Amino acid sequence: PPTAYATAYHNVLSTPTGNNPSIHPSEPNYIWAEAGSNLGVLNDNQPYGNGGTNQNTTNHLTTLLTNAGRTWKSYQEDVDLVPGAGGVNTPGANSLTSTVAPSNQWTVPLTNFAGTSAAYTNPYNLAHQYDYAAKHNPMLFFTDTNGGNNNTATNPLASHYAPLQQLAADLANNTVADYNWVTPNQFNDMHTALAGSFTYNGVTYLNNGTQSGAEKVAQGDNFLKQILPVIMASQAYKNNGVIILWWDESEPDGQGNQNDFNHTLPEIVISPLVHPNVGGLPYASTVNYTHTADLRTMQEVFGVASAWLLDARDDVNGPDLADLFAPGALAGPFTLTRGGFVRDRRTQRFVQQVTVQNTSAATIPGPLFMVLDNLSANASLATASGISSSAPVGRPYVSLTVPVSGIAPGASTSVVLEFTDPSNAAIGYSVRLGNAIP
Repeated sequence: PPTAYATAYHNVLSTPTGNNPSIHPSEPNYIWAEAGSNLGVLNDNQPYGNGGTNQNTTNHLTTLLTNAGRTWKSYQEDVDLVPGAGGVNTPGANSLTSTVAPSNQWTVPLTNFAGTSAAYTNPYNLAHQYDYAAKHNPMLFFTDTNGGNNNTATNPLASHYAPLQQLAADLANNTVADYNWVTPNQFNDMHTALAGSFTYNGVTYLNNGTQSGAEKVAQGDNFLKQILPVIMASQAYKNNGVIILWWDESEPDGQGNQNDFNHTLPEIVISPLVHPNVGGLPYASTVNYTHTADLRTMQEVFGVASAWLLDARDDVNGPDLADLFAPGALAGPFTLTRGGFVRDRRTQRFVQQVTVQNTSAATIPGPLFMVLDNLSANASLATASGISSSAPVGRPYVSLTVPVSGIAPGASTSVVLEFTDPSNAAIGYSVRLGNAIP
């Protein structure tokens, strides 16, 4: 498949020396992926109950998506499965079944549950163990996207949290959301080894500590080998969809500080829009990335950029994931039509009209700004509204004229740019669009 990957993706707040705050364990990194900060959380506690880590801020990605008319869904493995007699989490009951509850019985999975049940068989690894962890479900930690401390089917946000089994049906029916977060259980996500042994590609891995976690990696590879073809066969993927394989945190390995630049995380992007192969091999980006780059990218792609991301404490002035994609792929739900450059003999400026069209099925709210990145060194934008303070800083931007109601699907707006260029050389630039002051 068309693939690109990062070779310098680090834990959030990492520095070359590792002399920085340590954002661990898992949960703070999932919260960061949603909110651009761990919001003070440094544990794996559930949202509610003793030591609960629920957050009341509305400054996070899925709320931005909702406010912009975008849709989102969290697919979690081992949730919304019908329990047998005794109920799930009843000591000694071991009663989880493989039957998925009807959608009107889905809940917001606020609590962890794990165990072994003869009535349950995992469809990916064929084991009878289950292990859902709330800490791996990022939008679960915000009141406005978890619906409050209500783990019944009456929770108004329950429809946003689907069992993983629903993903295949939604893909087949082309009813997946705009933004979909998928979390395997802790066996299929390379986190925890299954009891006994696991055989993959003809190799049997023993859970006895002699293979340095190889059985965990095999379990995760086995999961991806089965689920990725299902996603890639869907219309959602073929229509310029993007799959991001994301890992949450770096791990200690006895070789220095896990938060320095010698320690990296995998980040793999699969999409028709990725950077072309180099030398016949998937493109390997050397740009320094953290989870903030993913969040910034989602904001750009969906046109929901917001100034609150500027409070992020690591690579606030760092890049998005553009280096992993073909040029212009992250412009968002827009098409841009650039006219030719015309020299205004009166002002001696070069003038160009740019038209922005909303190509999505939802109205894009205003205000709307266009940032000019990579502007030719010989040129300057004479009609800039200001200079961007979001990453990368120092780029000129212009304010676009947008109706109060926003840009409707299919509608467009135009702006005339005026450049000065003493060298009379060719003028080039790339465009970034967002609906918050850059």
